Amino acid sequence: MNTLSWFLYFADILVNIASSLVFLGFCFGGAYIGWVIHTTISNESAEDLARIYGREVKEKKAYPKLTLVVLSACCFLTANLLPSKNTMYAIAASELGEEAAKSAIGQKSLKAIEQWIDKQLESK
Repeated sequence: MNTLSWFLYFADILVNIASSLVFLGFCFGGAYIGWVIHTTISNESAEDLARIYGREVKEKKAYPKLTLVVLSACCFLTANLLPSKNTMYAIAASELGEEAAKSAIGQKSLKAIEQWIDKQLESK
């Protein structure tokens, strides 16, 4: 498979990748919300936790886990920045058109088209 084949394959799976990233973003966001709710309604002190677990437990932190927020935001941002399938196809067509125009046959074709356009404009 050449580069264009891989490019077209990637264009085809972009929709699935974006959907998966949105799903992960919701999962991370849900985990963050669940953690905030748990820490808000849970009022166990360090002494209670030590009694329950039989060992000393560190006091729970009052600030939210920023890692979940950052992961969620990164997933949503990446999903929104991925180009659509149509955009990827347009990029592929543009690249191939540029290569074709730079070739010897492409240059001859462009000259012939320019001459034809000039004739059409002169006749009017």
